[in-house]
Amino acid sequence: MKTESRIRNSIRNTAYVLAGQTVTIIMQFILRSVFIRYLSISYLGAEGLFTNILSVLSLTELGLGAALVTNMYKPLALKDTRSIRAHINAYRKVYALIGAVIGVAGLCLVPFLPYLIKDASAIEGLTSIYLLYLTDSVFTYFFAHYRAMLSANQQDYINTINRSIFIVLQVIVQIICLFLFRNFLLYLVIKIAFNLLAGFSISRTVRRMFPYLKEKDGSRITPEEKQTLVRNAVGIFSQRVGFTVMNGTDNIVISTFLGSVAVGLYSNYSLVVSTISTFIGLAMSAVQASIGNLCAVEESGKTRASFLNVDFVYFWIYSFASVCLSVLMTPFVRIWLGDRFEIGTAVIIVCVLNFYFANSRQAALAFATANGLLWKLKLKAIVEAVLNLVISIALVRPLGMLGVFVGTSISTLATSVWIEPYILYKYYFRESVLPHYIKYAGNLAATAAAYLACTFLGGLVPVAGLTGFLIRCIICIIVTNVLYIIFFHKTEQFRYLKDLIKMMLGDRRHRT
Repeated sequence: MKTESRIRNSIRNTAYVLAGQTVTIIMQFILRSVFIRYLSISYLGAEGLFTNILSVLSLTELGLGAALVTNMYKPLALKDTRSIRAHINAYRKVYALIGAVIGVAGLCLVPFLPYLIKDASAIEGLTSIYLLYLTDSVFTYFFAHYRAMLSANQQDYINTINRSIFIVLQVIVQIICLFLFRNFLLYLVIKIAFNLLAGFSISRTVRRMFPYLKEKDGSRITPEEKQTLVRNAVGIFSQRVGFTVMNGTDNIVISTFLGSVAVGLYSNYSLVVSTISTFIGLAMSAVQASIGNLCAVEESGKTRASFLNVDFVYFWIYSFASVCLSVLMTPFVRIWLGDRFEIGTAVIIVCVLNFYFANSRQAALAFATANGLLWKLKLKAIVEAVLNLVISIALVRPLGMLGVFVGTSISTLATSVWIEPYILYKYYFRESVLPHYIKYAGNLAATAAAYLACTFLGGLVPVAGLTGFLIRCIICIIVTNVLYIIFFHKTEQFRYLKDLIKMMLGDRRHRT
């Protein structure tokens, strides 16, 4: 596939993802506002806790699904329908087994629920709530192979359209339910029903688009493909362990040591951060399939320039988002929910720092994934996970909520930030990684400079409320981007970004 086609596919996917995620964000914030008004904050804490518990249980996926998607890039690029069919068949069987395993493992946790929530007695129907979350989680695995087919084929925009339509319908019905009945269990049943409808809808779409998937010729992956799959699966599994422990256990630690109310307070900020992260991540994931296609058909020497360009785009986007989150999150929560839902500034800064560390290195992970290098990172993820959990538990008593997130920062800096690019440069680009470390440090310094400038100028704004928030938004947008233009305008990567924006605008004018 030509570079221009990859870029246009990425642009199309990104445009749909951004539009769809914007709709989702609006609906989720409306739903959260209604939720807080009509239900106890303890239910909010339970929602965050059970979501984290199920993310830990999803480790049973073992990375096989993601490994299969990675292995599909080449057969899709070469239009090898036999191999595609074989991978999808394997994907379907694996995820059916995963769903069953998660269901059984989730049921085994039921007796331990009171020990995971410090104030469990304050949550009525705790077991029923958990079982509904578990049911919803299990059902999603039976449609995963259809969504993966679209993602690997650079057609994620279809997933986005499907997801957005059903989320809008789901939220509307849930809001009506909360207004009329104020029943959390019915609220969850509605969520399950619409997720099932979305799954059935996407399965029909994929079967219609790829009729050769219906052929029953007994296609199976070859021994060589199976070996590659196992290696990729082990590598991806280790990454999943690290990611889950880094992000999925925070609410569990907070709930166990500080209670569900603390989880509820943090969950509002977490919603803002995760919404932005998901918003950007979905847009950038549209680029993942293009990276996989590129690495499948090009030599490493030709992809290095592409990596530098993509890495710069990741930095700019996530650095800008980090500055905005640091400066604007508390004013936003104050307007949205009121002063009583605020948390400390130090907690916010560390949370945003973790957001930056986790996302600014995604280009290296994307290229490592596309080239099957996650196998080399398997021990890193385990070390990172253990460090994070141990340090977070050790610091939660003396520092409270802040200690949990400081543990995440320390473990990330000690492992992922430097090891992931090292593996990519050593085994794929086969050159020194030192220039990358220097560039990363410079990017972090630029982010810090933008944050300090926006914080200082934001502090001079004489008005509060919505007007003050909007003025601070404008300050963040202008100051951050102007500083980055000054810092990076002479680089090749900046010229690439400028040309990419011109292409996106030109493509939009062409469509209209």
